[in-house]
Amino acid sequence: MSTQKDVKNINLLVKDEQDLYTPFSPEDEFNENVKQYIRSQAVGLDFHQQLQLTVISSSPLDEDKFRSAVANWIDQEKALFTLEEKNSTRLETAMFVVGALIIILVSLLKQYFEPLTYAIILIIGTAALGKGVTNWYEHVPGIKAKKWLINEFEKANMIVFEYK
Repeated sequence: MSTQKDVKNINLLVKDEQDLYTPFSPEDEFNENVKQYIRSQAVGLDFHQQLQLTVISSSPLDEDKFRSAVANWIDQEKALFTLEEKNSTRLETAMFVVGALIIILVSLLKQYFEPLTYAIILIIGTAALGKGVTNWYEHVPGIKAKKWLINEFEKANMIVFEYK
């Protein structure tokens, strides 16, 4: 059971409901400013916290349209996330394999290479391994954060509407 401290609240102040949505989209779709604001507020959150979006407005909003826009955004983010995760994994794997193969092959065949050539090829293999490690180090935390954010947005009770 969560306590109130375990909930991260993101407040979204709405002055004009039409400003929330992309004007030319036939679907209920948030504009980029709304998406960017929500993402920026979720940065640095603890993955153990629940996420709640409080929509504050002086006049009633079309809550179904808002929930539909959230659902559409989640679907888009999931598709982008899956593609990004797949590409990141491919790059890491390729760099690890290529780097390891170069180092192993050059080490086994070093008597056939001149010292300078051997050193250069070894450096290329090490650079490929380094690229794989760097990609893993830089992208895995971001991927985990996006996965958490998507999962939190999918929860049914994370949107609260307040009218003042």
